[in-house]
Amino acid sequence: MTQNDRLAQLTNTLWGYTMVSMNSLLIMTAVISGFLSSSAWAHGEDRPGPHGGTIRMPGAFHTELVLLAKGEFKIYLLDINFKNPSTKKSELQVNYFGEASTKADCQAQRDHYYLCKLPQTVDFTKKGELKVVATRDGQPGAEVTYPLPLPSANASPSKEQTHHHH
Repeated sequence: MTQNDRLAQLTNTLWGYTMVSMNSLLIMTAVISGFLSSSAWAHGEDRPGPHGGTIRMPGAFHTELVLLAKGEFKIYLLDINFKNPSTKKSELQVNYFGEASTKADCQAQRDHYYLCKLPQTVDFTKKGELKVVATRDGQPGAEVTYPLPLPSANASPSKEQTHHHH
């Protein structure tokens, strides 16, 4: 085997190793970016909450938005396990941005959720967003955004609206 043959063999070996390394790197990059892009879904934002609403995670707790009649909605402040809705030692501020921008009037109801009202002219089926800042049980959360319209599973008014307690 001549020196040129050895050099060619070494080059082919290194080139083959480089190709394997590049392929491995591409695969690892694809896997990592897949995890990063689905990180929002890791918090349960990909499926309806316990009340059929849309979930966000502003901190060590979750918010669940349930649309009601025109301009009305509920927000539940749930623990990290999507349970125990509470309004004790809690605050909620919701702003709507769309055709017009306005602050929602949110009132705590029976220690379980906040009932929020916007002008009836606000249409949840049109493009806009709700920005929510919540504190649950003394724990402040970061601002979360609910883009409107919501995904189709949660876009129509909830069953709660049509189900009346007697």
